[in-house]
Amino acid sequence: MILLSLRQLRFAKNLKLLKNIPVAAHRMEWPKVSIIIPACDEAATIGPALRSLLAMDYPALEIVVVNDRSTDTTSSVLAEIAYHQPALKVVTVLELPKNWLGKVHAQYKAMEHATGDWILFTDADVHYKKNSLKKAITYCEDQSLDFLTLIPHIHAKSVGLKVCIAQFLTAGSQGIDIQKMQEPKNKSAVGCGAFNFVRASTYKASRGLEWLKMEVVDDGSFALMIKSMGTRCDLLSGLDEVELVWYSSVKEYVKGLEKNAFSIFQYMPSAVIVFTALVLFWFFGLYLAPFFYCSWPLFGMLLGAHFFYQYSNYKVLKQTSHFPIFVIVSLPLSLLISLFAVWRSMVLCLARGGIYWRKTFYSRQDLKTNQRLKPIDYFIFNKEL
Repeated sequence: MILLSLRQLRFAKNLKLLKNIPVAAHRMEWPKVSIIIPACDEAATIGPALRSLLAMDYPALEIVVVNDRSTDTTSSVLAEIAYHQPALKVVTVLELPKNWLGKVHAQYKAMEHATGDWILFTDADVHYKKNSLKKAITYCEDQSLDFLTLIPHIHAKSVGLKVCIAQFLTAGSQGIDIQKMQEPKNKSAVGCGAFNFVRASTYKASRGLEWLKMEVVDDGSFALMIKSMGTRCDLLSGLDEVELVWYSSVKEYVKGLEKNAFSIFQYMPSAVIVFTALVLFWFFGLYLAPFFYCSWPLFGMLLGAHFFYQYSNYKVLKQTSHFPIFVIVSLPLSLLISLFAVWRSMVLCLARGGIYWRKTFYSRQDLKTNQRLKPIDYFIFNKEL
């Protein structure tokens, strides 16, 4: 627990905030940026998200939205905005080719129309502040980066959802070393679908989206693909700059992990069982057992370790969210929710023989065969992508 706390404190210390990056006020020329947005039945969110992008103070901007087989009113929303905004290009996809995931394919089709010096891959529900892009460009070019990703500012209405997202953020921080991300020879990298920002020349030299066409964790795999080229990457907090409502409820959060959770374990039930044992040991062994089985001196030491761990959680959340401090107390419970989401994802995948996502079925065998990011092989056994 002490080691995890120290990792979190190091993460919080090294995590810079995009809102604190000064804009190059006297800069005369800005590189052209192409913003790529896949949209499948996003009529409820795509309008406000696009308007926030179009309202940004950036002089060299093009936006490519892919209407990916939408059956709602997404097409009419896009047509209305495009009529008044020449910077917006709308690409329509009517059918999904075999052995492609919909989002990756939409991004791939959008890249056929992108002409920018930088490419921003984002989602149809992400909102940006006026100077977000100028700050990102300024930081990337000042630091000579090839790739930048952000932890978005996630809004949540219910307390339960705030706890789940807080656990997601704090647990993720334990596995991320920001300083190593910046080292070209180190393979550490992280990506976020809300904001994956890459030099166009770097992307063109990579294996490309076609290589990731059946990759479920597409954003993280994209980041690792770029980092494997020996590039300089970085991670910032998008607090108060890049915002979204990720899910509307805990139920929706659990369902949203249906596609990704089992893939993290390379579709192997044995790996899920090992993970479950570790989580239960953590939950019952470290949170509950001290109250029943240890002496008072040991209890005091463990209690101090708990407070130190919760303090490190607080420092991470302070850099990434505006959640109230009391959510930290409930983080252990959210471990069980995450465990349930993993088992649900596995059971559904095994029962169905694969996953259903965005109107398409993908077999477990096809997903395993075409999986590029294999977390266990890559992070534990140090194998290459």
